[in-house]
Amino acid sequence: MKKNLLCRAMALTVMSLFVFASCQTKKDDPTDNPKIDTPTPTIAATAVPTEAPVITDMPTEKPTEDTVATEAPTEDPTEAPTETPTEAPTEEPPESPDEHTVIAMDPVYNKRLGLPLEVRISSRYPRPEVLPQGNMGLAARYPGDIGIENDPSVIVCDDFESYAQELVSDAMLAGKWRQSMGHGNEFHIIDSSEYGRDGQSLQFLCLSETNNSLDFRLQVTDSDIDTIYIRYYEYWSENYDLVLGSSHCGVGVLGVNPTFYGGSINTPISSDLNAPMGYDFFNVHHDYSKADDPFKRDPGRVNLYSYYPTQSTWHGDHHFPGGEIRGGSTLTGKQKTDCYYSPNFVPMDEVYPDLGVWYCWEYMLKANTVVDGVTQRDGRMTVWMDGVIIQDHPNFVYRYVEDVKICVVRFVLNNNPVRDRPAFKLIDNIVIAREYVGPVYE
Repeated sequence: MKKNLLCRAMALTVMSLFVFASCQTKKDDPTDNPKIDTPTPTIAATAVPTEAPVITDMPTEKPTEDTVATEAPTEDPTEAPTETPTEAPTEEPPESPDEHTVIAMDPVYNKRLGLPLEVRISSRYPRPEVLPQGNMGLAARYPGDIGIENDPSVIVCDDFESYAQELVSDAMLAGKWRQSMGHGNEFHIIDSSEYGRDGQSLQFLCLSETNNSLDFRLQVTDSDIDTIYIRYYEYWSENYDLVLGSSHCGVGVLGVNPTFYGGSINTPISSDLNAPMGYDFFNVHHDYSKADDPFKRDPGRVNLYSYYPTQSTWHGDHHFPGGEIRGGSTLTGKQKTDCYYSPNFVPMDEVYPDLGVWYCWEYMLKANTVVDGVTQRDGRMTVWMDGVIIQDHPNFVYRYVEDVKICVVRFVLNNNPVRDRPAFKLIDNIVIAREYVGPVYE
């Protein structure tokens, strides 16, 4: 029995040694112990501070959001100046005057007068500037027009308060104005309170039994005027009957090159040279016409009657607010091309003023420029009624050389035989200036 107990004890001892040896072997093998597989967190924790500088030194390979944000302000200024100048010339056509078309001139007239046989006209139509309206002009600085004559922009002004109420004479005008009266027609200074306006006004009085005219003009002495504004008030008597055909009953602006005129601003060198050549003159009137009005309303439809180098007819073109162009007569003797056109023209409603009502009119004429021998399409004619633009024609060409200068402003009136005499119109508060005037500011 003792022998059996001894054998069992030895067996247990051997088994215990085997188990101990097995445990030691597993303890020394790291792959068999899952608890030993925990070095990653400790490595990451120690690696972050040592590797971070390396990441910030590599912006060109993989920029982070932080590096992009810090570099953006330094990149924008360097790109802007290199891109903008290259695109600007294509976006601003007016800055490229060298692009032009060539128009052949009439060889007979031009050779006789020693003028070029062709002219270069820019093919650009520059976008016109926005013009002021309402009380945004010169008059707003001088309430009641008091002192406006002293403004350096004013060429001349007249409210007719300094004249005696009588028939107008040349001596009475003292060289400020010149008058021309057809037979039986007269100018008077009258009290206009009867017609709804305080003070005195200039009256164009029509007494003739035949077609006749009145011409009240200013000789502009300044030699550097290329843009002019004419503000005035106008009233038509309720019995007025306008000439049915082409008539000039508003205000006109005449531009002349003195080289082509001998002692007179009205008579060209050649009597058969009626339409402008671009080197001699232009003539533009703010006018009225009832020739094509089925109702024959007086004083007629507002229009601008223009003598300019590319006019469609021999006696000038009537330009209406809606875009219609009507020639004065059939063109003979000269070839005319390139009648007025502008992609910037905006059609407006036709305007028929009423008789017996005071209106404030303003008329601007801007002569076009010539740059390096290329005629620019930057002339313009515009009409305001009571401070609102009612007609505007941009991109106009009046001259091929800048020697043709504005020199005369004329208020005119053509009348039919007067059936109900006397018929008249009144003019008041004239201001002629180099900038927009606007209505009298109260």
